Amino acid sequence: MFVSLRPEIFRTPTVESMEMKSYWVLVAGFVVILLFVASVVSRRSRTVVGWEGFTGSTYQFTMLGVPWCPHCVSAKPEFEALGSTATIGGRSVAFRYVNPEEEPEVAANYQVSGYPTFVLEKDGQKVPYSGGRKKSDFLSFLEQNVA
Repeated sequence: MFVSLRPEIFRTPTVESMEMKSYWVLVAGFVVILLFVASVVSRRSRTVVGWEGFTGSTYQFTMLGVPWCPHCVSAKPEFEALGSTATIGGRSVAFRYVNPEEEPEVAANYQVSGYPTFVLEKDGQKVPYSGGRKKSDFLSFLEQNVA
């Protein structure tokens, strides 16, 4: 004769146990939705790097890129590693990232022929950047053009 050590597995589920499972499924779904929303908000809050603190520095280095561009995706972390501002050659340089699809009015101020586009604004002039996509490349360019 077979005797189960766990007879509860053979019981018919009760209404209470079914309600409790439904409750946890709803809680789990709610948590997933919250995480998704937080992820979207986090991405949008990183759209413009350092622009909130921009105080009218005469030097500004801007990256114009879109999330679907593989070159932009690889260059963006290197660009963000520069921070929001830096002192180069004794002068303050502000950095910002612009997504032309989300901010077409800002992107209209630049000649964008491809992505990513990098531009240094100094004393009212726009100096295009066509060098490498690493932090060290950006800093070398800025050291040559900001001093």
